[in-house]
Amino acid sequence: MGLIVLGPLIQCVGGPRDRRLEIVPDACIHVGNDGVIESIEAGHHTHTDSEQQQQHTVVTVQWPQFIVPGFVDLHLHAPQLPQAGTRMHVPLETWLRETTIPREARFSDLEWAQKVWQKLVRKTLSNGTSTAVYFASKHAQSALLLAEECLQRGQRAFVGKVCMDNKDMCLCQATAQKDSSVSLSEPCVCTESTQESVEETRHFIQEMASLNNTQTINNNDDPLVQAVITPRFVPSCSPELLTKLGQLTQEYKIHVQSHAWESDWQVLYGEETRNARDLDIFLSHNLVSPKGTVLAHAVHANDSEITRLAETGVGVAHCPLSNAFFANGIMPARLMLDAGVAVGLGTDIGGAWSASILDSCRQAITSSRILRDGVGKLRGGKPCEHVAEINHIDAFWMATVGGALALGRKGGIQVGAKFDALVIDVENESNIDYFHELDTPEDLFQKFVALGDDRNIRQVFVDGKCVLAK
Repeated sequence: MGLIVLGPLIQCVGGPRDRRLEIVPDACIHVGNDGVIESIEAGHHTHTDSEQQQQHTVVTVQWPQFIVPGFVDLHLHAPQLPQAGTRMHVPLETWLRETTIPREARFSDLEWAQKVWQKLVRKTLSNGTSTAVYFASKHAQSALLLAEECLQRGQRAFVGKVCMDNKDMCLCQATAQKDSSVSLSEPCVCTESTQESVEETRHFIQEMASLNNTQTINNNDDPLVQAVITPRFVPSCSPELLTKLGQLTQEYKIHVQSHAWESDWQVLYGEETRNARDLDIFLSHNLVSPKGTVLAHAVHANDSEITRLAETGVGVAHCPLSNAFFANGIMPARLMLDAGVAVGLGTDIGGAWSASILDSCRQAITSSRILRDGVGKLRGGKPCEHVAEINHIDAFWMATVGGALALGRKGGIQVGAKFDALVIDVENESNIDYFHELDTPEDLFQKFVALGDDRNIRQVFVDGKCVLAK
């Protein structure tokens, strides 16, 4: 049975260079049995005859409730949920070596993994994330459990088994060098061998194909949950591993995700040990996929690299909250958008504390103002030399359309796209104060971006199905 959704539709449309707000006060959205939007018309009162109601499930949304596209969380680390909100006072390298990577080793315990995955998927869906791009851990079975949890709850997800074979990132070895009572010959629980990483990644891809009941992933189907090739980042992967992951990318024709230009330390590592910067390294190893490649952070990408991101179709996950703590800078989101880069937003749990893309919207806006104005003349800060400011429309575009485009998908609520959407309610108990005498639809939309949270999200639709109702 198809779906008809009637009510006010508010969304941001257009491409990276021409983002704009669209409001349809009385939309009629027809969704087919396959979850694909077949038509969108205005004047919904003319499209609800009894015959259509018998052939479709009809959902009616009445103002001041309204419909928006589902959020795309383009970058988050599933195993880091337990540490979210902690250890944010240390440098990135220390945070990785001493807390993050060792804690991820625990996800070989499938019972522990299942406990975390259940909390995480429930939390992200409740915050309106209809599509999530997950870094799992290095354990293929644990990553598969995450995919199964997403599938069971109906969340569109791109899940990656994390790959990392560089023993320099291993806390076990660092501890052994400091403590003579610890043997250097003991197996490392933080990283993996190159062969193990490649074989486990191949196994994971094949298991994911079976999970979606497909004979092969080299087809035109669009499964709800998909595998992603996931080299953690350049410092954690040997050149040999990157080469072999590039071969898997080309063989299976699937998405790729990683980190790039995240911090001074990470950029310097690539320059000193590989004599290259991130995009060149990924390109040289065939890790730019025609299906879609997402690089998180990109804070320190230079002008020529930004141009090449647009030319190569590589998407960027802007993670403004975690960038504020670990990135040694602010990503120039406006500059990238105006260059034609598909920029989406990522919560980056647990480099940031919030699983809400709305919080990422707000921080993206705030960070752009700081970038625009500098940190104050008395402290030596200078205003940005290029246009830097983004507003609520830009941020919401990134949270919806931009994230989808980075994944090679149609973004927003449009004909031919999957119906991934939220029903928003501003009259319940929340941070939003609605004054019907004053607030226009655009006012209310801006209030939702600035003040909204999970309490305002009444329903979550993914693939044309309601997967969460409050």
